[in-house]
Amino acid sequence: VTAPPLTKTRDVPADSNALAARYQTVLERIREAERRYGRENGSVSLIAVSKTQPVIAIEAVHTLGQSAFGENHLQEAIDKIAKLGNKSIVWHFIGHIQNNKCRLIATHFDWVHSVDRIKTAQRLANLRPEGHPALNVLIQVNLEGEVSKSGAPPQDVMPLAT
Repeated sequence: VTAPPLTKTRDVPADSNALAARYQTVLERIREAERRYGRENGSVSLIAVSKTQPVIAIEAVHTLGQSAFGENHLQEAIDKIAKLGNKSIVWHFIGHIQNNKCRLIATHFDWVHSVDRIKTAQRLANLRPEGHPALNVLIQVNLEGEVSKSGAPPQDVMPLAT
């Protein structure tokens, strides 16, 4: 479920009630989709993609109960993670991963969407700091072998998963 950007200037709405109302609208749309398709209530999770949004907007939505946030601009995400500190936020890195960015991703994120190469999976695992829980990784698979699409070939799925 996607919502439009908060404002054209990417600032938090002057009225925090407007932000809360928009967030509730998204949650209601998710619950309605669950009902419509026979899914258990609460079985669909929202990852709020917070790229280009200011820290104050993330804090505001987090106080409303949102805990999962997605980013695909690595340096912007690292800055936000540092500013937000320990707020029980679950951070998701979304998008293509360049090998030179694996260390930062392995250090700062809880989830990675998505890995399509064994080399990248191994680097993420090897660079995960000791004491951190295991990094959650989603694997992208290219079932049809289409050259124009990303994803691991089906035969690489098991090696990627282990």
